[in-house]
Amino acid sequence: MFDFLKIFTKKKPTIEEELSLEDLKIRINEMRKKKINSIKEDAQKIVSKIESNFKELLEFSKTFEKSKLTKEMDPRLQQKVIGGRYNVVRKISLAAKKFFEIKQKMKNWNEIVEYEKSISEVFKKCESSSLMKSMGVANLGFKGEVSKTDSLLKKIKGSIKDLRDIIYENEKEMEALIEIKNNIEKIEEEKSSIEKMTSELEENKNGLKNLTEKQEILSKEIEKMKNSKEYNEKISIEKELERLDIERKKLDRNIRNKVNFTSKALKKYLHYSKPLLKKEIIDLIERYMENPERILNSDKSSKILSILEDAKKLIVSDNIKFDSKTKQKGISEIQKLPKIFQNFKKEMDNISKDKRERKEKLKNFKNINLENKKDELKVTEEKMETLKDEIKRLNENLEKTKNSLKNLKDEICKIASKLEMKVKISN
Repeated sequence: MFDFLKIFTKKKPTIEEELSLEDLKIRINEMRKKKINSIKEDAQKIVSKIESNFKELLEFSKTFEKSKLTKEMDPRLQQKVIGGRYNVVRKISLAAKKFFEIKQKMKNWNEIVEYEKSISEVFKKCESSSLMKSMGVANLGFKGEVSKTDSLLKKIKGSIKDLRDIIYENEKEMEALIEIKNNIEKIEEEKSSIEKMTSELEENKNGLKNLTEKQEILSKEIEKMKNSKEYNEKISIEKELERLDIERKKLDRNIRNKVNFTSKALKKYLHYSKPLLKKEIIDLIERYMENPERILNSDKSSKILSILEDAKKLIVSDNIKFDSKTKQKGISEIQKLPKIFQNFKKEMDNISKDKRERKEKLKNFKNINLENKKDELKVTEEKMETLKDEIKRLNENLEKTKNSLKNLKDEICKIASKLEMKVKISN
């Protein structure tokens, strides 16, 4: 107890000693080793006494078991006394057996503490109320044996208390040394983490620098493309193609309007003549009604004209019924169809020709692909944003780890002061 109080009452040194983390680690390990060796030496002496007392108790319990009563007594009482002796011998023998089953490992502080807990737990069985009661009963006929047993138990109890006192007296100092050791290990881990993050940060910064340079190059290339004569020619051709597509769609709508009646006429014609028509003719009529411009712009247009001529004859003969006004208008429309079909085909051919010519011209600009450059720029900028986020995350974690490192160093210095050490940890 005196040593324990001395640690916390002795005047602290005023001279601060600056040590590297490695030097402090060596010193703390030396102090721990020296301290644990001293504790082990004292603890081992006590444990040897406990072992000796348990052996003596175990041997004596065998003698006690065979002892004769010191006086005559009532048979019933005698039976109780002998029963009490049996319980004492049995419980002591079991406790001793448990004690010797505990492996004596006292290489470090934790093992010494755990060993004391284990043997204290075993000894509780030697202090149980049932054992004390049995000893009281046995004492009526075996006074000397019970007295000797009680004396040995007190010796063991005293030795266990001595071991517990050693632990208690050194507990604060050992905990401080262990905590410093653990904090040094944490600092080493934090330093390793800082080195790793610093390396990653540098790598990401270089990566961001390279991507920024690439972004600038791509931006200049895109701007140069936009300002080039070739690119503007390409854009002009692409706009022409868009215009031709619009013209074609407009032409499709116009032809649909002009042949609107023919779809109605063919629907009635199909209903009237379907049993007599071949499947291929029926399919052609149905496709025409669904998409007339596609059929008219194919080699099937003459076939449709022939079918419409047949339909006209049925309209004229009133086999296909329309009101008078619609009938005359429809016959007139069908008569105009050859010219309409011809003009439509001609205009479609012209559009197709113009598109082919312009697409052929576009082949000359195959190396001018602005969209690919824009896509490449977009991917580059996305990578830049990802790296910026990663750099931000690393900087935040680096700052947290550095603060944690500082706190660990401050904590070590604080704990060290309890060990009469005034230290400053150099970087």
